[in-house]
Amino acid sequence: MRFPKRQHREFKSVVRRFRNEFSLFVLEQSRGQVLCGPMKGFRFVENAFWGGHSDTATKIFGLYEQQNLKVLSSSDKPVLVDIGAADGFWGVGLVAAGQFEKSVCFEVSAKGRDVIRETAEHNGVGDRVTVFGDALTDTVENIASVAPDPADIFFLIDIEGVEFRLLTEDFLTHFRRSEFLIELHPQMVEDGDAKLKAIEAFCAGYFDIAYVDGSVRDTSEMDEIIRLGDDFKWPILSEGRGFPMQWLHLVPRG
Repeated sequence: MRFPKRQHREFKSVVRRFRNEFSLFVLEQSRGQVLCGPMKGFRFVENAFWGGHSDTATKIFGLYEQQNLKVLSSSDKPVLVDIGAADGFWGVGLVAAGQFEKSVCFEVSAKGRDVIRETAEHNGVGDRVTVFGDALTDTVENIASVAPDPADIFFLIDIEGVEFRLLTEDFLTHFRRSEFLIELHPQMVEDGDAKLKAIEAFCAGYFDIAYVDGSVRDTSEMDEIIRLGDDFKWPILSEGRGFPMQWLHLVPRG
């Protein structure tokens, strides 16, 4: 069944408005801190929401990309390289929460880079978060200036299709001892499915390969803090995606 475009826009607008307004309420009540999950205690800065507030409640309750949190928090790599770091939620938050010793954040937006630095200082980890711009320029050299041993690195990559330009055979060979979690956007590039299959075929020689999706959410920790009926709970579990997403998880062999 398909909704006519007008009704689709109207329904989507209502849900988005609710998520935004409820997020503002939760942000005020939590005093800007994450309340649940591995990033509990991480504090937002006021400028962190340049992408809007719709996902804020989801993040505060530890539910945003919860499937990725499990992967990130179980890794034994000491350095997070966050490519497409946006406002630093992961790149700063996971360091502030003690999941990683330090991070390297690549963010093409100048405003995003400013917010990442401000957030790092606000959370007391300014000396453990390094910020760069474009991840396609001097990437290996910039990473090596902070983490010279690829075996120390966990890559978190979310760059809206540019992953297919970044993840060349040379790049993957150089970082074959690193761990990767890559948000996939084959639908955003020409021949995306074929390019993804080529990356997977090459990586099979170096990595154990798994796919991760966001189909399951555990709300038990949130339920202990706030009791919500279904009309409240399910909309805030949404991450506003237009279609199901997948992440490619690469774990180096040996």
